[in-house]
Amino acid sequence: MRAKYLLIVCMMVASVAFPACKKHGTAAPDAALAMPEVRDDSPNLLFTWVTDDGAFTMAERAEDVPPTVRDAVRVASAMVPDPDPDTVFVADMRVRRADGTYTVVTMGRASFDRTAVERRKTRATAAEAASGEGDQAVIYGASWCGPCHQAQAWFKGAGIAFVDHDIEEDPAARAEMQAALERVGRGGGSIPVIVWRGKVFVGFDQRGLEAMRSAGP
Repeated sequence: MRAKYLLIVCMMVASVAFPACKKHGTAAPDAALAMPEVRDDSPNLLFTWVTDDGAFTMAERAEDVPPTVRDAVRVASAMVPDPDPDTVFVADMRVRRADGTYTVVTMGRASFDRTAVERRKTRATAAEAASGEGDQAVIYGASWCGPCHQAQAWFKGAGIAFVDHDIEEDPAARAEMQAALERVGRGGGSIPVIVWRGKVFVGFDQRGLEAMRSAGP
């Protein structure tokens, strides 16, 4: 393991074992805190994220952080220690700002750790729908897509529960959609993609949906 990686990890441990001294009184707002600068080429950083199955993974390079988990990535810096043992720096690495940096905020350590539990629940729900268990459908689409809204209206009218994902706003949903298409040997390029009762529909196929409903679960 490289010395830089060990230094960052040691600082993370030290922040828990030897919290910095603070003056008594009101805590300073985030704007007054020293924040790590996060760019695609920033050195001396350790990135930690939660995978779709709820596991914690680390890397030293921004480019190694998968697109589907970039909404909340913990950042440990060799130059800027965590504010205190219960607070960590978390970056939103989905969109760079005009100066090339990513937005960094502070978050309670416990809140970041709960991300793992939430993603395990989300994965389990998606797997249940994709496997055809129950009668809930999953619709992958976008806000501007007319057929996507038609699909939503059809499921509402049929009294069938569904989950709607905007693939332009949610990278994780886009990855789930691609995985569903790959499972059935289909390509992308058209939305909505509907996963219902273990079958994948590309586009709003009302006739096919009606036949599926008539066939029963």
